[in-house]
Amino acid sequence: MAKSIRSKWRRKMRAIKRIRYGVKELDRLKTMLVNAGEIEVKEGGEIEHVCLVKAKNEEEEKMQLEKEEKSKTDKIAKLSNKTPKKKIQHPTWLRKKEYKKYIRAYKKQQSINAKRLKMSC
Repeated sequence: MAKSIRSKWRRKMRAIKRIRYGVKELDRLKTMLVNAGEIEVKEGGEIEHVCLVKAKNEEEEKMQLEKEEKSKTDKIAKLSNKTPKKKIQHPTWLRKKEYKKYIRAYKKQQSINAKRLKMSC
């Protein structure tokens, strides 16, 4: 666009400022997140999100509980000959209304798939 020496100089200086202020802003954001308890900074400058660490720990605990429950339910299932209903997996952050809508769409899709299978056979 503008090709005067003055505008080229200004663009160059703005780019340098952007880099310098970008580093400062990143440091400021990191300190804010550490103070808020959102992230942890490990040795060597590695950043770990606290919520992700908690989620990993919760998932591991859930996995262990599920394994224990499966071993119990396997014994019960062998005795009762009934298979448990398939649970619908959904994101935990869904609200009740959104969850109901999700369930309706899921069931509708299942019925459509069942009809397709019947037609193809």
